[in-house]
Amino acid sequence: MNTLDDIGLEYIKHPIKRVRVQHHAGLWYVEYQRDPKYFLDKWWWFDDSKHAEYKDAFARAQELSTDGGIKELRHKTLTFEVNA
Repeated sequence: MNTLDDIGLEYIKHPIKRVRVQHHAGLWYVEYQRDPKYFLDKWWWFDDSKHAEYKDAFARAQELSTDGGIKELRHKTLTFEVNA
């Protein structure tokens, strides 16, 4: 069985500041705020997931706050120094 490393992928963790659970249009939304990269990011809430059940949204919010960030799966970038 291949691992993430075998296929050239890695997880990157992005730190977050706040997590909230909010009800809207019949669903529970889990959202987070991160350190601002741009000026408007300071007030922006980013969507993480939406759930039909409150307990599922609450569990996801707890998981995010315990981890302290969100994980992004992306392709690795490797750099090798060559001494000629």
